[in-house]
Amino acid sequence: MLKKLSLAALVALGSVSTLSAQPLTEAIQNVKVAGYTKLQAYFDSNVDYYKTKYKTEALFKFAVPVSDTITFKSAYLFKWDITGKKRKIKDDETLTDGFAQLTNGKFFLQYSNGALTGLFGKIPVPTPVTGSGVGEATGAGAIALLKANGATFVAAAIDDLVLTDKVPVKGNNTYALAGIFGNEMLKTQAWAFKVNNIINYDIVLMATAKVAEGVSADVKFATAKLDKSISNKTQTYFNIAAKYASNGANATVGFIKTGKDGGTVTLDEDAPLVRVIPTEQHDNIANSADDYALYAKAGYNVDAKTNAYISAAKADKAFNYEVVAGCDHKYTNKFKIHTYVSQASAKNAKTKKDENNLEVSAAFTYSF
Repeated sequence: MLKKLSLAALVALGSVSTLSAQPLTEAIQNVKVAGYTKLQAYFDSNVDYYKTKYKTEALFKFAVPVSDTITFKSAYLFKWDITGKKRKIKDDETLTDGFAQLTNGKFFLQYSNGALTGLFGKIPVPTPVTGSGVGEATGAGAIALLKANGATFVAAAIDDLVLTDKVPVKGNNTYALAGIFGNEMLKTQAWAFKVNNIINYDIVLMATAKVAEGVSADVKFATAKLDKSISNKTQTYFNIAAKYASNGANATVGFIKTGKDGGTVTLDEDAPLVRVIPTEQHDNIANSADDYALYAKAGYNVDAKTNAYISAAKADKAFNYEVVAGCDHKYTNKFKIHTYVSQASAKNAKTKKDENNLEVSAAFTYSF
């Protein structure tokens, strides 16, 4: 276990040891370490330099029990861009060859006592509109979850939400309430968000229904109104999809529609609410007003460890089309390989001309 601990982990463990009056060696014996390392090599035809690039990232998560109900947790996400030249990854991230940049760090206490769970500190904020909670939105604040009669209720107050790449909200308080209900046949979620000075309200409704054996239907709807200092318009988003999985085969077909006044109802482009298109270069149309998209994906388990698939999508405005052929291979339970070839066409925002782009990628991920 000691071989897995980084300097950051040892510093964190020293803090917990002081708080709990435990020797450092005893704290190290109880620590749980998890995360992943990832290397991606890809070719992008629509760039002027370094068409072949490499991206790497590593996530390290540490959990140290302080008592039966309190656990100290921390997580650190590092990213590298091995191109020999600076490259803009997101609006606020620039990575350089050979330099590891900490793009996301979390440092918080978790309280768990039966039905009640609470998080306090610099915490992950994984909601339908803020991203996955891995390398996405992080905030300084508190989240409470209460489970009762098969339902989960969530309340959150975040003072400083950062790493949202769609709508910067740093310095503005974010509040959220949610109810999550479900059984074997139907699962539903209802969320309400407010961001001071940016979003008056953002309502998200999601449901997944089991229609038959191996067949399910997903529906997502959101409506948001921005602060009057930004806009008086109401934005809407709708997505419906049907999924099939049986005997090694799987398929998905879906339809998305955004409102005439905009579909930007999320704070992050990786938000689960909108990142539903199963392609690589274009995976959502939430930035495009009065738009629609059709998408489909079909896959087959070639063997117990390999799934080959093809996917395609077409939008009215955001992009022309994209077609992908890919493969997911589980070499071991911890080591996975994802490869794809993608051909896409979209209109250049400056020249107004259609541009075709070929992208080829191979990603290797080891989880621990």
